[in-house]
Amino acid sequence: MEQSIGEVIQKLIKEKDDAERHLSEAKMIYQNNINLVVQEREEYRMKLRIAQSEKVISDEKISNLQKLYKLSEKEVERLKKEVVQHRMHLKNYKEKVEKSGKDKEKRYKPVPVKEYDSLRNATVMSDRVGKGITALGTIAGQTTSKFFYRHVCDSLDKQQLQKFKFTAYEGFQMYHNLNFTRSQLCGLKKWLKNFNMYDPFPSLRSIKEVEERVGSKELFTVKQKELSNGNGVVKKVTYAYLNNVQQAVNDRVQQMFDSEKLEFDESTKDGIWVAILGDKGGDEVKLCIAIGNTSTPNSANNLLPIGIYNDEETAEKVLEYLGSAIEELNQLVDVEVKIGDEIVRIPVQQFLVGDMKFIYEMIGHQGASATCSCMYCYSPGRQKISNYKRGENCRPRTEIGYALDSLKSGTSRKSVKECSSFIFKRVPLERIVPSSLHIVMGLAQTYGFNIIKQLADDQDAAESTPLPKSSMKLKKEGKAEVEGAEKRVIECDTHLNSMECVHKSYENILLNKIDDSGLDDGECASKLCVYKDSAMDCATFFNANTVKCNGCQKTHHYVCAGAWTIDEVEEIQRPGSFVQCFDCVGLTPPKILESSEKLVDMLKLERIRLFEQSEQVRKKYEKRLEVWKGNGDTRKRLEKIWTSLGADISAHKQDFSGNHTLKLLDEAAVEEYCSILEHTPQLSHIKGFLINLGKFQKLCVSREMSDDEIESMEIAIDNIWTHLQQFAGHLNVTPKLHVLLEHTADFVKTHKTLARISEQCIEGIHAIVNRLKQRFRTDRDESRRVNFVFRSLLFNCHVFSTC
Repeated sequence: MEQSIGEVIQKLIKEKDDAERHLSEAKMIYQNNINLVVQEREEYRMKLRIAQSEKVISDEKISNLQKLYKLSEKEVERLKKEVVQHRMHLKNYKEKVEKSGKDKEKRYKPVPVKEYDSLRNATVMSDRVGKGITALGTIAGQTTSKFFYRHVCDSLDKQQLQKFKFTAYEGFQMYHNLNFTRSQLCGLKKWLKNFNMYDPFPSLRSIKEVEERVGSKELFTVKQKELSNGNGVVKKVTYAYLNNVQQAVNDRVQQMFDSEKLEFDESTKDGIWVAILGDKGGDEVKLCIAIGNTSTPNSANNLLPIGIYNDEETAEKVLEYLGSAIEELNQLVDVEVKIGDEIVRIPVQQFLVGDMKFIYEMIGHQGASATCSCMYCYSPGRQKISNYKRGENCRPRTEIGYALDSLKSGTSRKSVKECSSFIFKRVPLERIVPSSLHIVMGLAQTYGFNIIKQLADDQDAAESTPLPKSSMKLKKEGKAEVEGAEKRVIECDTHLNSMECVHKSYENILLNKIDDSGLDDGECASKLCVYKDSAMDCATFFNANTVKCNGCQKTHHYVCAGAWTIDEVEEIQRPGSFVQCFDCVGLTPPKILESSEKLVDMLKLERIRLFEQSEQVRKKYEKRLEVWKGNGDTRKRLEKIWTSLGADISAHKQDFSGNHTLKLLDEAAVEEYCSILEHTPQLSHIKGFLINLGKFQKLCVSREMSDDEIESMEIAIDNIWTHLQQFAGHLNVTPKLHVLLEHTADFVKTHKTLARISEQCIEGIHAIVNRLKQRFRTDRDESRRVNFVFRSLLFNCHVFSTC
């Protein structure tokens, strides 16, 4: 529809108004922008003026600094010249003083004497000594003196110019270190006196005073208790324990501090490591503590005895005999050390150390054979290496978890003893030290040396299958097999001899050379009855039983009817069996003789075969016995190499001690004794396992470990596991292996060490106690013997105070 003119005009007017409005708005926006630009320009101008003024000021400062620098350079040059002048002046003055000093020295000391300690010429030294002796003789007023020179030595010793005598404490240390008796020391002093020699030893009385101070009877208690086993047998238990554990630990730490043996590092922090150690050796259970803040914490002489008793190694017995000492240990939170005139308290961290059996007992665990055999986690035991997955099913245990589990019943206790608890309350689970010594010894023996011995035995046995482990059952079976083979040879001999008698009888019958045996003719209807000849008297394999022929219905001997073998006799004896004599079968006498001869020849061959088989069975059995006894050639060579490396097998347990295990884990040693075995992929993995176990053992150091050492230990553990999977997949993961794989690295990362204190020291104390028992064996009173032994253990802490 077309628009009118008016409408068009109105539209144009509207558009014009809109355009004018837009133009007005644009002008306003433009004006505002112009104002903003002008304002910003004024601000920039202001900043420019300020910057220009600051530049002027900076230029002035730079100019002033340049002037000062030039002045300072001139001053430095001036000072350098003055220093040179002063040095020249000092040099001249020093030369002048030295020259005047030399003049004075020449004036007052015309003959200079060189220091004796700097002399190297024996003649000059001898001359100097001679002059000194001459001077002493002049002072003494006589050529020889009974007391003068001895008093000179005493004076030199007192003034600490030359040491001639032991102090009372040093004499005490020497006395017990050399295991002197009272009479021996008195005898030694008597000999010195008889030969008019200088006596460096303190008096016996002063040594006894030191003994009374460091090993007083007030320090410990010895008791006896009689126990009945319910069968009327009474056992006497003797036990000893410290009376004041806190004071004993204070004294021990103070002693280490005074001898400058107390150390602190990243692992111990600012605290004292107190390790509680226990183990049973021989008849006695020993409970000791060791201080870890020293360079040699794993020495047996570092141990402070807490208690000793001759009964079972159980938690109940430990509490029964040593309960008071353990209660004091549970209250040990710090130690007091006197530094100067100030008493300082140092916090204590308690650790539990020992073999796994001891630790299991002390925390209330059922032991290594339990379902959940790990003391650190709930991992199930008795898993095959081939099925074991590292890190799986290792939910950690806690102290609270132990307490809660002990209140449960049955399998829900997770191998925790019912109503048990931690004996040592201040030892948390994270401070139970993995038994590094027993881990290395156990793994090396179980997965290394035992398997190597088995490989040597297999090589000696030379059987198609691996030689089974020795057992009474296998020995009985082997012996029965040998006897069975020999029995078969004897039976074959009997059969052969009897068959030769039959053949001889047939020959005699055919040749009409019968020697009447005395049997009645009516017993056998056979024309060739062999029992007519006396040659059958020696045929013990056969008997004169008879059978009825189904053909002729006549009675014949078994032999005469052709029953010459066991199978044939058994067939004849079966009910309903069909029997035909030689006549009914149609065998002529020559054919019968020929058949008997063939059977004789066949039995001769069978006898040879059975004899050879018997010899093979006998040799195999004898060889097995020799191999099981370790008398094979390869086994002997293996043990000879082990001996040459300094490792001897224990006759009782057939294993190695810790020191001997360490020697056998050296890489060169592993290569040497494995070289005599047949090289197989299995042997390569065994060698890799032993070498990496040796690397792990060398990292069990009694100090703080570096980050690189910790990383190397983790790598060694990983390699141990890698090699084990290749050759020991059929064996079980032992608790020691599980602790190595899952918990050792965590302990090391937490405490920066694994073997700062290990069970090595408590193992070493057994030999010390055995020697002491041997020394005091003549005393019949058990209580007195234990008194002497425990007191001597206290002495050891002072005798070897530098440990």
